Amino acid sequence: MTAPRIIKLTFGRNASAIGIGQARPCLSWKYEQDRHTAQGWIQTAFEITLKRGEDITKYNQNTRNNVEVPWPEDAQSLRSREVIHVTVRAKGHSEWTDPFTETLEAALLDRNDWSASVIAPDITPPANAPKRPFYTRRTVSINLGPGRSRIYATALGVYEIKINGKRIGDHVLAPGWQSYNHRLHYQTYVIKKGVLVDGDNVIEVVVGEGWYSGRLTWAEQRRNIWGAEIGIQLQFELDGQAVATTDESWEWSYGQLLESALYDGEVFDASVSQREWRSTKVISLPKSTSLIAPESPPIRETEVLKPVALLSTPSHKRVIDFGQNLVGWVRIKNVPASKSANDCLILRFAEVLDKGELGTRPLRSAKATDKVYLGNKPLTQWQPAFTTHGFRFCEVTGPLGILDDYMNNFEAVVVHSDMERIGDFSCSHDLINKLHRNVVWGLRGNFVGLPTDCPQRDERWASAIAAYAMLISGLVGQEICKRLRRPHRSFTIPPDSWQTGCTTFPRNSSKTRMVSFLLWCPIRLVHLEVVLLLKLFG
Repeated sequence: MTAPRIIKLTFGRNASAIGIGQARPCLSWKYEQDRHTAQGWIQTAFEITLKRGEDITKYNQNTRNNVEVPWPEDAQSLRSREVIHVTVRAKGHSEWTDPFTETLEAALLDRNDWSASVIAPDITPPANAPKRPFYTRRTVSINLGPGRSRIYATALGVYEIKINGKRIGDHVLAPGWQSYNHRLHYQTYVIKKGVLVDGDNVIEVVVGEGWYSGRLTWAEQRRNIWGAEIGIQLQFELDGQAVATTDESWEWSYGQLLESALYDGEVFDASVSQREWRSTKVISLPKSTSLIAPESPPIRETEVLKPVALLSTPSHKRVIDFGQNLVGWVRIKNVPASKSANDCLILRFAEVLDKGELGTRPLRSAKATDKVYLGNKPLTQWQPAFTTHGFRFCEVTGPLGILDDYMNNFEAVVVHSDMERIGDFSCSHDLINKLHRNVVWGLRGNFVGLPTDCPQRDERWASAIAAYAMLISGLVGQEICKRLRRPHRSFTIPPDSWQTGCTTFPRNSSKTRMVSFLLWCPIRLVHLEVVLLLKLFG
C-alpha cells in the first residue's frame, strides 16, 4: 500500500496561486486516498522546497499539521511579482508521498508598485440618476516576446476588459462590493497566448456604476454612497515592466450600454454605432484606501440552465420558466434585427407567479428589467454586463418571433462567488433532499461578492449571515467562516454599510451583531423545522 497523494497546494486563503497578496503566505495541502493507498495513514512530517530561479532551499518539520502551515521562518519574504516554484511532500511513519509542485506568483505588494491612476470621463456625472457605463481605450505598441504579460486592475464601480476585442479573464462584476473608503481589491489577469500581437494592441475597458455609486436600499434616490464618479485603474505589464497605465492619455466614450444598475437592470441599444472619443481625467482614491489582492474567490458564471416551459399568463403575456430559483441573468441567442423603429426586447424577472402573472410585488421598487433595443443587424447573442437578478421566471415582451425557438434562444446563467464545494448531503427521503438542494441554491444566490440575505429585491444586506455561517462551513469549507471573521482581508463586508440605509445601529457594534443573530437565526431555523415537520407528518 502506498501513501496518499497530495492533490492540491494553496497559499494563504487565496483562490489562485497567481496574484498572491501576502509577503509570507501560509501553505495548506490536501490529500486524496483510494483503495490502493494505505488506510489510516497519518502525516508525521513534511518537506517544503522553494525554488527561486536557480536557488533551491529545503525546509523540514515534524508535525501532523497540513493546514495553514506558516511560511518557513528562515525563508525570504516574497517580492512583488516574484515567481517561486513550491514543492511539498509529506511523510507517514516511514513512507513519503510523491512531491507536488505549484507555481506561486506574487501580486503588487507595495502601493509604490502602482504607476496607474484612476481615470474617469471628463464630465460631471448626474447626481441622482443612474450612471451610464463608459468605455475607455488606449492603443499600445509592443515587441511581443516569450515573457509574462499581466494586467492589474480595479475600479470605482465594476469593469470588464478586452484586448484586441478578446475578453480578459472570466470574472464578472469585478472587483465586487468593496468598502471603498478603507480597502479596494484589485485583480491580477494572465493574458493568454494569442491575445497580444506584435505591434499595436488596443486595450478597451467598459466601466459601470456597480455598488460604488449605484442605487442601494429601498430609497430610490439613495445613490453615490461612496462617490459620484466611477473610474478604472489599470496597469498592463510585460515581464514586470509597465507598458500601459491609465492616465490622461486614455480616451473615453459612451457606447451601446445606456444603463446598467444592480437593482433595476440593464438597457442596451444595438443601434448605437458612432462614438465620440474624448480625453479622460484623473480622479483620486481616498487616501485611507488600501489596494489589496483578494483572498476570496471571484464572481463567475458557474452554470447554465435551459428553460423547462413557456407559459401564457391570464393577460396573455409570455413567461419563460427556468424551473429553479437562481441568481444571474438571461442570455439571448439569435437576437433579430429591427423591423421598425424602437423595436425592443424587454425581459422582466421574478421568483414567483402571482395569480398566474409575474409576481413582482416582493421586489418592491427594484425594477429587475433588461431592455435590448434592436439594431440594423442581428446579434449572435446578448447578455447583460453589470447587473444580476434573482428569478425563476422571465417575462418576454417585444418582437416575439424569438420565442418560437425559446429552448435554444434563451438560457439562464447562474452567477455567484465561485466557492469551492467540499461537501454534500443525500438521504432516502426526497423532501429532505429537496430541502438540502434549496439550501445550496440559496447559498449560491446569496454569495455574489459578499453574503446577503436576499438577491432579488431593493434591500440586500449581510444581516443574516450569522444564521447560516456554520451551516455553509460544511458545504464550501471552514475557510469561508474564517474569512467572515476577518472581513478586512477577504469578503469585504462594508463597515460603513449600516450608514447607507435606514438602519440606525452603529456600524460594527456588538449590538448590531447580536440583534442580527438573535432575530434571524431562531426565526429561520424554526421556520424550516415547522415546514419540514408539516411536510413529513402533517
